[in-house]
Amino acid sequence: MPIALLFYDIFLEAGRWQDAYIVSRQECLHEIRPALQAELFLAAAANGYRLTGETLLPDLITAARQAQLPELTILAALEAMTKGQGALATLLLTETATSDVVVGSELLWDTGSYTQLVLSGYALDDYDAHLLQAAASQLLGEQDAALQILSNLPGQPVNSQFPPYIVALLLADNYQRRVRESGLIITTPAPHTDSLFQLVSEHEILIRAWHETTRRLYSEMRQVFPTNKTILAHYLKWLLSTGQYAEYSASLHELDDEPAAAFWYRLGWLRLTERRETLVPFVIDTCASLGINQVDTTAVLATLIDLEAWEAYRHLFARVDDRGDWRERPLFTAYNLAFDGLSERALEEFQHCAAFYSGMEIPFNTAMLLLLQKEYLASKDMFIVAAGQTVALEQKSLAYLWAARCMLASGYIQDARDLAELALSLDPQSGQANLFMVRFERP
Repeated sequence: MPIALLFYDIFLEAGRWQDAYIVSRQECLHEIRPALQAELFLAAAANGYRLTGETLLPDLITAARQAQLPELTILAALEAMTKGQGALATLLLTETATSDVVVGSELLWDTGSYTQLVLSGYALDDYDAHLLQAAASQLLGEQDAALQILSNLPGQPVNSQFPPYIVALLLADNYQRRVRESGLIITTPAPHTDSLFQLVSEHEILIRAWHETTRRLYSEMRQVFPTNKTILAHYLKWLLSTGQYAEYSASLHELDDEPAAAFWYRLGWLRLTERRETLVPFVIDTCASLGINQVDTTAVLATLIDLEAWEAYRHLFARVDDRGDWRERPLFTAYNLAFDGLSERALEEFQHCAAFYSGMEIPFNTAMLLLLQKEYLASKDMFIVAAGQTVALEQKSLAYLWAARCMLASGYIQDARDLAELALSLDPQSGQANLFMVRFERP
């Protein structure tokens, strides 16, 4: 038995999944690697562990195809999505279409596998899956099928209502009569943006439509639900994302009765139109007028960090830190240590925070501190971990770009270029990534 196989078994038994994966890449295990890795990938996934590595995606694909396990193919598709390779993820999911394994509705939606999503069989009480099937039918031009899916819903859960894009479908001119005949009751959308609508927003269903049609649908929704601020919020977001700034600014007065919400929309507007020295007083004055308990203080502190308004940040932090119920205290304590130049203590705090926070923020900040300590390779690895913790392409791009900077600082020119090209492919409009690539074009 090769010594590598012995170590693989030890690591697998101990639940040290990443170490087992590294050992499985040894050349002496080449012939049995797909079988070993199939076992490893399923075990790690069952325990909620996410493996990392530049070779992970091709290894997943090879293991899935040799073992003919659709569960592994789904894992490969998920990995492809985290790397921004949506077309590959879609192709992989088509390989599961003839199996008995039901692919998650959100993954099929994310990859644009609309036909497969519509044909998938989900439990009758999987409400969100059926809503996504209705949306997929709508995108495929099958409005009647979408309406039929909605008509067959077994009854809405207590805390769930039709999200705004479904309301838009139901209110469309050509289907108002069918809605009335079907007996559907349109209820007010949920008061807070949920993950389902965020998925829809990322796919820009409404934004891709003709502006006038979208505006008309929003107008109809607002007439039916005149007091619902969720619809107004998404309308404002649509105006801002499509560059309709004058109309956006003119609509802000509708939030006058909700000053805490209005603050964020006005701040978004000011960040597009004003200079930094205008923004900082606006943030401070608003916090003073509303009171510290009436605003999302965590978001305000993050905004002040982003604006590099350190004096204002420290003043607000001191006020917030007196509150005993502030759950974000450990995270901002780590920030303060970093600002004071105590990078090793800050790194320890970030590592303690990692168990309590999701997303890329903790690994990204940890990577930054490692970079300050000139631990370039460790920092690069952590930036790549951060990229895997978010689905937002701009954030992925930024993390990979910083990983490229780490490799450049370490003298690994080709690796730096590869990571920079990956960053640019995820966000072609990134000024930082485009500027970084210029250095590789010089003679």
